Amino acid sequence: MTLTLGLEILLALLLLVTVFYCWRLDRRLNALRNGQDGMREAVQDLITATEQAQSCIAGLRETANQSSTELDARIHSAQRLAADLQRLGRQGQVATPINASNSSTPPQRSGLLDRLRETG
Repeated sequence: MTLTLGLEILLALLLLVTVFYCWRLDRRLNALRNGQDGMREAVQDLITATEQAQSCIAGLRETANQSSTELDARIHSAQRLAADLQRLGRQGQVATPINASNSSTPPQRSGLLDRLRETG
């Protein structure tokens, strides 16, 4: 009988140890599940930030395209005006610069100079 009683006590202790380890495992699994919830929130925030970044990039591309179009138009206009100035310079029709301080009459302005001032 004493051998049987000793085996039952040993079995009860082993069962208690098993219950203790199951309890610890349950706590760890719950902590892991809670951590996954936090991870899900972090992934959701990352997705939102990525979408915002994509919309900002699209806006920047549109702005860059508009700026490029405006710059191309200004360059083309400047090239036309430079060609007109070269042509007028070869023909001798460009007004003299205002370096002569003793000149009493202001230099004559051509329509091309007015166009240059309007273009900015």
